[in-house]
Amino acid sequence: MLEFKPDIVDLSTMFENSYTHVKDIPVAIRKYNEDAIILLGGIAATTYYITIVNEQDDIDGICYYEGEIPLLNLVNSSNMLGLSF
Repeated sequence: MLEFKPDIVDLSTMFENSYTHVKDIPVAIRKYNEDAIILLGGIAATTYYITIVNEQDDIDGICYYEGEIPLLNLVNSSNMLGLSF
């Protein structure tokens, strides 16, 4: 994060309770790159998306499952902030 400033950071949660362990990662990302779009996907994000949206302010979007197609659409979009996926 110090040398490479990505436009998008995508995190994945594999287990039901793993979304609670991800909370500090977006906060750390924001310290180094406040403009990055931070996404969360995986089975835990799919199952607990309402809780995550309410509890984790630094997550910009949640993809169902792994979200390969929506992520590809986002990367290829000319307006990443205005894309609804």
